[in-house]
Amino acid sequence: MSDETKEKTEYPASIDSTLQMLKATLTPERYAIMEAFIVGLNNHTMPALDTEQYKTAKTIFEAFREFTAALQAEIEEADPETQKQMQNMNISDFLSSDLFSELADKAAKRFEDGSTSLFLTSNSDLIPRVNNTPIDKLDFPLDKVNSYIWRLLEDDLQGQLAFDMSPSKSAKKADVIYTINFSEIGNELSITKRLEPFDKRVYMAIAALYKAGNTTVSLGQIYHAMGNNGTPGLNDKTAINNSITKMRRAMIFLNNKKEVDVYKNRVPFEYEDYLLPCKIIRAFVNGQITDSAVRLYDEPPVIRFARERNQITTIPRSLLDTPLNKTRQNILIEDYLIDRISHMKNTKSKLSNKILYKTIFENTEIKTAKQQGRAKNKIRQLLDFYKKQAFIKDYREGSDGITISY
Repeated sequence: MSDETKEKTEYPASIDSTLQMLKATLTPERYAIMEAFIVGLNNHTMPALDTEQYKTAKTIFEAFREFTAALQAEIEEADPETQKQMQNMNISDFLSSDLFSELADKAAKRFEDGSTSLFLTSNSDLIPRVNNTPIDKLDFPLDKVNSYIWRLLEDDLQGQLAFDMSPSKSAKKADVIYTINFSEIGNELSITKRLEPFDKRVYMAIAALYKAGNTTVSLGQIYHAMGNNGTPGLNDKTAINNSITKMRRAMIFLNNKKEVDVYKNRVPFEYEDYLLPCKIIRAFVNGQITDSAVRLYDEPPVIRFARERNQITTIPRSLLDTPLNKTRQNILIEDYLIDRISHMKNTKSKLSNKILYKTIFENTEIKTAKQQGRAKNKIRQLLDFYKKQAFIKDYREGSDGITISY
C-alpha cells in the first residue's frame, strides 16, 4: 500500500495538534519515536520504545515544551496583521506556512538565548548540536593567582589564600583573596580534590572555545584546543571529563577589594560561584549523540580575572603540542617556560632573559638530582621546539641556567 492510500490515524484533539507540530519539525525517524511516546502517555501505557529511543523522546519532549512556550510568546507579540493572518489558518495550513517557519526561527533564538540550535524548523531535531568554530590560538594567563592555584597541594587548601599584588619592595600590602571548596564533589567520585596543571590546560582550552563563539562543545574539541592532534582515546576523554566534573562542582571565591583599596586604578573583581560555569548535556557531534557535551554559560572566571588585569598573552595552539608526554611535571615545566618567556617579551618588563635552573626546579616541583638531570634534557627539547614555533629566536645553555634570545 502506498503512503498516499494509507488510512490516516485519528488522534484525540488533545494531542493531535502537538503531533502535527512535531511532524512539521522533526525527521520521520524522530517523529515516529515521538508519536509512540506521546500516544503512550495519552493512553497511560508504556511507549513501545527501546531504552535509547525512550531517552531520545524524553530529551525532545522537554525541549519541545520550552520551544512551544517561546513560540506562544512570539505569536502574542506578533503585529496585528500577522495575528489576523493566523486566525484564518487551520493548524495544518499554519504548520506548512512560511509564517510558521519565521516564527519558529525567532522562538528558537528566544528560548535558547542565542546558543546552538535546539529546535529549528523543517526537518531538524530538538537535541542541540555542538558548535564547531575551530581555534588556533589560546589565551595564557600571566597573573600571580593563575601561576599558583593550578599546582596547590591538599594541605594548601585549608582556609583562604592571600596573594599580595603590590610591587616588589613596597611597604603597602594589596591582597587578592582566593578560596576554593570541593565539598560538592562528595566521596562517590574518585576525583582528586585539588587543581592540577592538566586542569589548567582543560580550562584554557574551554575559555578559548567560548571566546571563539562556541557555547556547546565536545570533549574532542577540548582535546584539540589543548594542543593535541588526532582522535582522543577513551583515557583522554575520561581525563577531560573528570577535570570538567571537578571544576564545575568546585566553588571559588576571588576578590581584590583590598588591592583596590590600596591602588585605586586597579579594576575591581569579585566572583563567588563555580570555577567552571557549565553543565553536561546530550548533543549531536558529527551526526552522533553524545551524553558528555558541555554547555558553557560564561567565560571561565579565572581567565576573565587575568584578562581584566591585562595580565594575559595569546599563544598559538600548536605551542602546546610539544614532544613531551603530558605528565604533571612536564606540564609544569612547559607552563613555567611559557609564562617566564612571555613576561620577558613584554616591552614593559625588566625581567632578565636568563632563567636559572634553580628557579625552574623550585617552580616545577623538581627536587632530586636525578629529576634535575632529566629536567635539563626536557628543557632543551622544549626550547628547540619553541625555536621551530618562532616563540623564541635562540637560547644558550650555561652551567647554572639558560639565556633566551627572542
